[in-house]
Amino acid sequence: MLNANDWFLNALDQPRPFEIANQWAGSLGGSIKKDKLFFFFNTEGLRVLIPERPYVAIPSPQFEAATIANIDSDPRFGSTSATDAFYKKIFSLYKAAPGASSAAPGSFTDPLGCNGFVDPNDPNGLGKTLPCSMHFLTTRARPRQDTLTSGRVDWNASNNDRAFLQVQYDRSHAPIYLDPINPLFDAGTHQSWWQGQLIETHTFGSSAASQFLLAGTYFAPISELLNPSQALSAFPVSLNFDAASTFAGLAGANNFLAFPQGRPTTQYQITEDVVKTWGNQKFGFGANFERIYWTALVYGPDLGTLAPLTLDAFYQGGVDPASKDTDFTLLSQSFAAETSQRMAFYNLGLYGQDEWHARPNLTLTLALRAEHQSNPVCQRRCFARLAGPFDSVSHDPDQPVQSGDPDQPETSLSEHR
Repeated sequence: MLNANDWFLNALDQPRPFEIANQWAGSLGGSIKKDKLFFFFNTEGLRVLIPERPYVAIPSPQFEAATIANIDSDPRFGSTSATDAFYKKIFSLYKAAPGASSAAPGSFTDPLGCNGFVDPNDPNGLGKTLPCSMHFLTTRARPRQDTLTSGRVDWNASNNDRAFLQVQYDRSHAPIYLDPINPLFDAGTHQSWWQGQLIETHTFGSSAASQFLLAGTYFAPISELLNPSQALSAFPVSLNFDAASTFAGLAGANNFLAFPQGRPTTQYQITEDVVKTWGNQKFGFGANFERIYWTALVYGPDLGTLAPLTLDAFYQGGVDPASKDTDFTLLSQSFAAETSQRMAFYNLGLYGQDEWHARPNLTLTLALRAEHQSNPVCQRRCFARLAGPFDSVSHDPDQPVQSGDPDQPETSLSEHR
């Protein structure tokens, strides 16, 4: 209630958006068996809703009408072409954007929002007296939430043995992209994080002790479209205008988050440490083994990104034949053979140490440590193995590539592309 409204929202007579933050916490602990077994439980969380205030520019009705008329009259396309249907889908999404009904002519920095474009079919129309763009300020919000839950059990098994087990779970989700045109294209991230550890300590009289540790974690941060099937059905690619001060992009996350992205990681660790005091010396020995598995979800295909470099390129259906070197549209696509790869590696460590208390005010320590970090391996043999160092192998695109079949002719890299 005490938050002030945004200055620009006030200037446009738009109401203050709703914002809220909730936080909670609670814990419970006690004895299960007197002096032997204890428990502790804790939970806490945070939920925040803070709206974004994107500035949005969309095609004007005049630009839409002129563009569709130009597409339909162009002998390359026509009123029954796929290009006509594709453009009508683009304009229908822009017109349905929240706030489009109250949009003002031009862009935020240009009274006409044409970026130098002039309608070749009406030199006195678009770019001269009629606007190409409409602009408005909107608010978009999705909640963010993080919940942490943990529990622990302590066990005094005997005078010489003590152990505890702790388990912790964290769950969160947050928006990473809020599309100003249609919420179908929103993208978010969610992650689950399990952690657990078991520690047992054993004492050998008053001069020696050992500690054993077994721990593991599973961490899975995933980013993706919130409604992938509906988003791709509404618009199968991403549209980003390279011409400044024209139109907002459309379905900006479709190109890289149509398939889940992330790197779920599983990790476990085993450690043993032993300490022995003998006279004025203390000896320590230990070993540690750690194994890590990655599932790399970073090879999702780019279904397509269209980037008209100028407004004229978009008006002409993608490229202007009269100036195709400057007025054209970039298209990028990529398709991976596998959308995920499983990788693994391990770390191994050993150490020995001697602390000699030569005098009450002088201690000498001698320690030796050995560590080995393995090379990562891909369980689907996805790593490239070159015939030599990268700088020394040929980079000629016409270099023959062995097909693996001696009866098949070799092909060049350029032919593969």
